[in-house]
Amino acid sequence: MSIPWGFFLFVLILESLRIYFLCLDIRKLALQKDELRLIWGLSTIGLWISVELAVVIIWWWWSDGKWMLGAVFSGILIARILYSFFKKNLSRHPDVLLDKRIDEIGRYDESGF
Repeated sequence: MSIPWGFFLFVLILESLRIYFLCLDIRKLALQKDELRLIWGLSTIGLWISVELAVVIIWWWWSDGKWMLGAVFSGILIARILYSFFKKNLSRHPDVLLDKRIDEIGRYDESGF
């Protein structure tokens, strides 16, 4: 059974949108944690693409190109799981913006108002 190239084009478009929105999410979190947004965004893109490509290549090599639809879905699933660990790692960093707000409130109260 051969999968038409239109399917791969459709998957490529969906994956591009997925990576874009995941990158926006991780950049927003990096801004909140006062981390380098560009580095975290590029790391997210690199993680997602490398994991998916690795799964598809291993699947292709292991099954001689059969059941590539399973390779695509497995790649998405594994990349999503690793992205969750990646985001959890960033969320453990201290929240600098919250600390700045707390400091501002403390300074306001100390001024005698």
